[in-house]
Amino acid sequence: MRFLALLLTLGSLCGVSQAQDLLAIRARTVYTGTGEILEHAVILVDSGKIVTIGEDLPIERGIPILELDDDQVVVPGFIQSYTRLGSSDRGRNGTEPHVLAKDGFYPTSSLEEYAKAGIVLAGYYPPGRGMPGQASVLRPVPADGSSYVVKDSAYVKFLMASSKSEKDRVRSIYESIEKFKEKADKHKEKYDKAKEKAEDKAKGEKDKDKKKEILDKVGDFEPLEPGPEDKAFMAIESGELPVLVSIDGAGSFLHFKDALDGKPMNWSLRLQISLE
Repeated sequence: MRFLALLLTLGSLCGVSQAQDLLAIRARTVYTGTGEILEHAVILVDSGKIVTIGEDLPIERGIPILELDDDQVVVPGFIQSYTRLGSSDRGRNGTEPHVLAKDGFYPTSSLEEYAKAGIVLAGYYPPGRGMPGQASVLRPVPADGSSYVVKDSAYVKFLMASSKSEKDRVRSIYESIEKFKEKADKHKEKYDKAKEKAEDKAKGEKDKDKKKEILDKVGDFEPLEPGPEDKAFMAIESGELPVLVSIDGAGSFLHFKDALDGKPMNWSLRLQISLE
């Protein structure tokens, strides 16, 4: 049985340009995105996009037809959520949750092999160990005029190990947030004191213009803005930014849970399985 990804570049399957208006594909078996299985199905494609699909649909005269073999099964395009798309996985061991993998993406000829395998979307993670950044959602082969990048950020990559340094890395997320909050509170406190002092001074000033000048020097309060790393940490704490935690066994998982200590994080586990 051979499988064909439904959203694969159709021109590469049949030798027909995507720019051609209409193409009908006849297939004995089709698995739809909802899980429904269609027998003796017809897929109608308009300018490279599927517009309708159904069993034994009539095909108007003049529309080119691609007849698939009986052992070819059409399925929805695959999503590879964790991949480097053929790029090197070498990188430093650091904590850079704000870095986006898309910024280091460079298209290579190997991308075509991913498309031929039926992968239509990929979670392209950043290289390196520790917490090297955020994975981006990419298309291995984009349609004409579109970008490789579908979504800038999908999740934070985190490689957990059974070590004190990795436990400290987890704790540093919340420690950095607390340090920023303390800094922001001091910033607000400093402003409030300056404003109070200016208001007291303005009370004793009879000239309206001078009074306004005294108050204008203080101005409106401007909250302290977190840096890129703290912004990412805050997004992790709020659950807005998911974390994909890769572990190598029970030990590293227990270290992760101990370091997290019940603090908020929208995390998922990734356990690499090798077959020997």
